[in-house]
Amino acid sequence: MSPRKVEANRIIRDERREQILLTALKIFASKGLKGTKISDIAAAAGISQGLIHHYFESKEQVYAAVAERAMSGALRALQEAPAENLSPWQKLTAICEKMLQGLTVYPEYLLVIIQCLVQEDVPAEVRPLVSNYGRSIYSNLVQLIRDGQAAQQVAVGDPEQLALTFFAAIQGLALTQFTRSIFTGADSSSGESTLPSTKIVLRLLKD
Repeated sequence: MSPRKVEANRIIRDERREQILLTALKIFASKGLKGTKISDIAAAAGISQGLIHHYFESKEQVYAAVAERAMSGALRALQEAPAENLSPWQKLTAICEKMLQGLTVYPEYLLVIIQCLVQEDVPAEVRPLVSNYGRSIYSNLVQLIRDGQAAQQVAVGDPEQLALTFFAAIQGLALTQFTRSIFTGADSSSGESTLPSTKIVLRLLKD
């Protein structure tokens, strides 16, 4: 098989796996793991159950892949910091903007993470995965808040409490984006954002 054919096949496999994960994300967010069947994912994706099993052995494995993607994406948002010459506040602004953009497109990711933390039917390997990522995300944000306080750009106070408050706001906004039709009458599947601006969210960290 030619290198071009091998590369083309790899791209097709990657695209199909992406389709499965994005479809599963939306179904898991609305039905949870227990309420979701492989047949639900297959029907929504317009593919056969057999094709899903070509990539994943079970719905639990699909769920674990969705959860890992959600947490790794959040960690990258913090670790792939903007240019080094930016101030701590500018970095916080860039990170917050990236998170809000993510919530606009895929608020379901954060809902799946919340499920991982509170539901009993989560696969055994998923909870420690989420916890490990969560601790890394938390420590990165706390350190950035400390840097901001040292530069007199972030409110005085316990940086851990400020970080938890910020995360609580992001979680609440994810729920609002996912259920915004209840409050605003907007089509929750339209992809349009009803989220506040980065400036408003970051007032939590300002004096």
